[in-house]
Amino acid sequence: MTKGYRQEVGEGFPRASKVADGWCLKAVYKDHTRTLAEMINKVYYRNIVDLGGGCGALVADLKGMGISGRFTNVEADRELLAMDDSSNLKVCSRIEELPNGPRYDIALMRHVLNYNSLNTQKIIVRKVHNILNQDGLFVLQHCCPVDKEHQRRLKLMTTTPIVSEKLIRADPYWSTWEEVRAILKDSGFETKVAETFEVGVGELFQQRYNLTKEEEARFHELLGEYSSIRYVISGNRKRTNLIGKISRLIRGSPGA
Repeated sequence: MTKGYRQEVGEGFPRASKVADGWCLKAVYKDHTRTLAEMINKVYYRNIVDLGGGCGALVADLKGMGISGRFTNVEADRELLAMDDSSNLKVCSRIEELPNGPRYDIALMRHVLNYNSLNTQKIIVRKVHNILNQDGLFVLQHCCPVDKEHQRRLKLMTTTPIVSEKLIRADPYWSTWEEVRAILKDSGFETKVAETFEVGVGELFQQRYNLTKEEEARFHELLGEYSSIRYVISGNRKRTNLIGKISRLIRGSPGA
């Protein structure tokens, strides 16, 4: 287990516990990184940006798997950014406030969207499309409810102290995969799902936030039959126009 991983799931989240050894956390933050690496390996040029990259744990893991490229970490939290010793360049900024203009071949995003309102999620995805080069790849790992009732209960959990103040977020919206897929399409992406998996949500939140027994009981009472949460990993290709296809041929990118 890398130091960066421990920081990301512990000290990297002000309301989270420092416990990073549970199987749920490993499933969410470690075990499925191989899927992201396999998608990146299919791209010839690799100017890569990790959006909301925290302390650089994902970059460290990818490099540990032998993934090469120039990595930029965009993170709004200066303290988290200061922990990153893996990225080539670090940018302190909210994603939606990044300068316009294509400059990256690959954009990575893991568990970022549902910390934002639905409207902000749309703005973020449009920004990702804007900063990617022609035919660029957006690799997204999204945590989502399975239906609207699950969505309603997760909202209660993260906007009120019904379970614990540890779980409250500033302006969250738990977008379903169907909602995210529609946002991706409207923003100009062609989407292909690479992997879907579920993790026991009770164990996940207990490990990440160090819930007391009373908080854990309230947690299970609120979520009821919704005992797991879905993760979807997708590769989203920026739709390519004729100029983009010609550019790709000139650059000699595989699959042109």
